[in-house]
Parts: sequence; structure tokens; C-alpha cells
Amino acid sequence: MPPPPTLFHHSLQSPWLTLLSLFLLTRLVYFTIALLTPSRAYDSSTNLILPSQPPPQGDASGICWSLVSKLSERLTRWDAIYFVKIAEQGYLREQEWAFGWGWTRIMGAVGRAIIHLSPSDIPNPYPYVFAGILVANLSHLLSVFVLYNLTRLVYPAQDGVAVSFVAATMHVLTPAGMFLVAPYSEGLFALLSFLGYYLYVRSTYAYYSYSSRAGGLEQAVWVVGAGAMWMLAGMVRSNGVLNGVVVLVDFVKEVWDGVLIMSWRRRLARIAGLGVAGVMVGLGLIVPQGIAWMQFCAGKDGKGAGVAMREWCSRTVPSIYLYVQDKYWNVGFLRYWTAGNIPLFLLAAPILYILTRSSAWAILNDTPFSSSPSTLSQPAGKSKRPSAPTALTTSHDINTSLIRAFALPQLILAILAFTSYHVQIINRLSSGYVVWYWWLAQTILYAQEEEEKQDGSEGRRRKVVRWAVRWCVGYALVQGVLFAGFLPPA
Repeated sequence: MPPPPTLFHHSLQSPWLTLLSLFLLTRLVYFTIALLTPSRAYDSSTNLILPSQPPPQGDASGICWSLVSKLSERLTRWDAIYFVKIAEQGYLREQEWAFGWGWTRIMGAVGRAIIHLSPSDIPNPYPYVFAGILVANLSHLLSVFVLYNLTRLVYPAQDGVAVSFVAATMHVLTPAGMFLVAPYSEGLFALLSFLGYYLYVRSTYAYYSYSSRAGGLEQAVWVVGAGAMWMLAGMVRSNGVLNGVVVLVDFVKEVWDGVLIMSWRRRLARIAGLGVAGVMVGLGLIVPQGIAWMQFCAGKDGKGAGVAMREWCSRTVPSIYLYVQDKYWNVGFLRYWTAGNIPLFLLAAPILYILTRSSAWAILNDTPFSSSPSTLSQPAGKSKRPSAPTALTTSHDINTSLIRAFALPQLILAILAFTSYHVQIINRLSSGYVVWYWWLAQTILYAQEEEEKQDGSEGRRRKVVRWAVRWCVGYALVQGVLFAGFLPPA
């Protein structure tokens, strides 16, 4: 492989500083787009909830407030209008339960803190808009660093620094774009999901670390922590429950045909930890539904007094989320497959391809990463006992297994988006999944070398990835203008 460019080599010397600089640069670009984009081109809903003429507070303060209020108005679009009102007032209407309970609770708490700490009165609901923007951007920044560290765990060899840096850079440049700047939940969802993946990798390494006497208890703590992160992610966005597939696969594998060289205590701790983690992931979806059931069906708080019980209360699975998505948002199997939505499917096609192609790479490839295998240490003074055919004895085996498991949630998401969701939202939902970043990063760094060995040409895969990167950046910028102007699609 030819030597890397000087700028790239310099970036690898201080990757965190480079990622921070790139993140701040993208924020400057997005804020500029938001401020310069003409408004009221399509919808005036934002102006119904935000005061159009906030009170002036002196020359300098007035100019500052004018910029801040204008930026807030340009970033409060589409679902953000619901997020802001729910954060301020709570869930008052049935259809509002389509929006993440965990996200609106956090926006509400931070918004009330801003009101309490602010030296001057800020007209409502601006504090909740500020809260959403603050948490969204801070979460995205932290998720960039978590993804970098997660990738360093899975790619431990020296070249893992380059893979980690490119993967984290792609997360900064994700096509989610303005949705990671505005008061939306994608940034927080990515942070919680990546933290869950990080803890899950740590738990798996602890389980297979034969030299660690505390491996059984340590891995159980890590895996329960991963379950807790994915539970919170599920409260923020319902698709967070898909991360439970990772836990389910490992649980079934361990119960059915686990690693026989493990002591029964260590294996039992693994099974118990996975079981608790799986339950916790499920609670991320169940708890908000239980709160809604108490409000609309049980009438415990009195809010349902004098109101007829809703039809979804008596269903076998009394889920308000599934009900309002079906009734108010027309979400369902093949419902989006209409001639008028063909342009939206075309907009979603690139990221759908990337998600499915990278998932196939992870699941079907025997070595879906470049790091050299290294045998894990064995207990001192003991010979290695016979193991089951599925036993994982090298970091190569473990990392391959992890990448395959992490590919399953994003593959299921791509299938659901194509068949049942408003398909264009896959461009922002994809930001919270990791395998496609790894696939892009490895292809950018290694595809040319591999394919030149075969036919002396640059190779089709590298060309596809170059096109994909350009599309991600270009789409994010165009989408930012459309978002700030309140123009579809969203």
C-alpha cells in the first residue's frame, strides 16, 4: 500500500484533536446553513410554538438573542416541534406517543435546568429548544470518541488506529447531517448504542480471557452494563430494541453449545449476565408502553376520567406506539410502497445498499477485519483442554464473532425501513449503528491494495466506497438546506 498522505499521517498522530476540529467545523457549516436558509417556504408550524418577537435586552444582547432565536427557529422542524412541546408540557395527546419517551424526558429535565440557572427570563419554549440542541450536539461529539475507542478495541493491531480514525470521521460526516445538530434524538441514541457496543466487547473479552480469575463476574458486570445502555437507547428511539438481537444470539449460543473449556461458574455467570441484559433491553420498549397504558387504560392518575378506553388497550399486545404509528402515521408493512414515494426510495437507496452490503461483508466473510490474530493467554501451568468446535480461542475469532453479531441489528433495520418504515428516515437512523462505518473505513484503507494484487486496477469496491463517501457528505449538505427551510423530505 502506498504511504498515506502527509495530512492523513499527521491526523493519526493526534486523532482526538483532529476529530474534535472536524466536528466543530461541521457545526460551523451547519449553523451557517441554518441561519442563511430562507424560512417559511413550506410549513409555518414552528412559528406557532416559538414567540416571533422575543423581548429586546439591549443592543448587544438583542443582536445575540436575534441570532440565537433565529437559529432555534431554523432547527425546530418536523418531529422537533413535537419533541419541544412534549418536553415542555408532557404527553397530552395520544399521537404524541410515537415520539421517544426517553428523549423528551431528557429534553424536559435539561430545559428546566436552563430555566432555573438562567439569569434572565427566557420565553418558553426556547429553554427546551436550547436543551435539545445542546444534548444532541454534545451526544454526537461524545459518540464520535466512543466509536473511535470501540473500534480500537475490535481492531487492536497498529493499523487499527487508521481504521478507528476513518470510522469516527465517517460518523462525523454521516448523512444524518442536520438531524444530529437539531433537537433530535439521533445523537443521544448513537451515544447510548455505541456505549452498549463498547461494554459488550469488554464483556466478551473478559469472558474469554483465561488468565483472568475474575472473568466470570467481570464479564457479567460489563454485559449488564451493555444491556443498561441499550435499554436507555430503546427508550430514546424504539429501534434500540434491535440491539437485543446481539444478546439473544449469544444467549442461545451459550445455552445450546457454549465453550466447553470454561468452568461451569464462569459459563453460568455468562448465561445469567446475558439473560439480565436481554430483559433490560426489552424494558427499554416496555416501560414507556406501561406508562402510557397507566395513563390511557388504567386511569390511575385521573387523566382518563370521563374518556372512553382506547381500542388499543384491549389488544393482545397493548402497545400505544404500534397503534399510533398505524393510525396517525400510516406506518405498516408495504404501506409506503406507492408510486408517489418512489423518489424517497431513491434517496434511501444508497444508505440501504451500504447497510446491507456491509452486513453481508461482516456475516459472510471469514476475516472481516485486518488485524492479525493473536492467541489469548491460557491459565499458568495448565494445558489447553479440548474445546467445542465453536470455541473461540483467538482475538481473531472473537472479533469476527462480534462484528457478525453487531451486523444483525443494522441488517434488520435496513429490511424494516425498506418494507415498513417511512423509508427516507433510514438516512438518519443508520447513524447509530457501527458495522457500516467499519466496512467503509476498511475499504477506503485496504480495498485498493487487495484488488491491485488481483488485477492491477483500482477495483470496483473502492470506487463504490468513494462514491458512497461523496454521497454522504453531499446529501448531508443538501438535506441541511431542506431541513432549515422546512422543506421535505425529512
